[in-house]
Amino acid sequence: MSTGEGPGYVDVDKHTMQHVRHPNVFSLGDAGSASNPKTGAAIRKQAPVVAEDVDSYLKNEQLGGMYHGYASCPLVVSDKKMLLAAFDYSLEMTPTFPTWLMDPSNQHRRYWHLTRYRLPFPYWNLMLEGIARHRRR
Repeated sequence: MSTGEGPGYVDVDKHTMQHVRHPNVFSLGDAGSASNPKTGAAIRKQAPVVAEDVDSYLKNEQLGGMYHGYASCPLVVSDKKMLLAAFDYSLEMTPTFPTWLMDPSNQHRRYWHLTRYRLPFPYWNLMLEGIARHRRR
């Protein structure tokens, strides 16, 4: 999994996703140089930041959106069990779901079912279409 370091990435500020030399350019997801893992969960958190910051830039206002490096990586650990590693730039655990529901430090069959059966529909039909709602943390 690439973290976006090295040649070929759009050189952005990792919090605003704004290009470091060309202020009218923003980038996110796999194209940006932010040092987070390139995951769908990360871009889901980056997109609202970029939208807010582009709007602020066009209005000649100070950028207010901040991306903190959130990423969520499913890790298969056994037959039909997974961990869902979710963290930010500081490598602090930032659980995707409430810890009382699913402790992210333990493997769960529910994570496997979630990734296998529940997430494909919203990913392909809502997130990629720009319809999925975003929750700010």
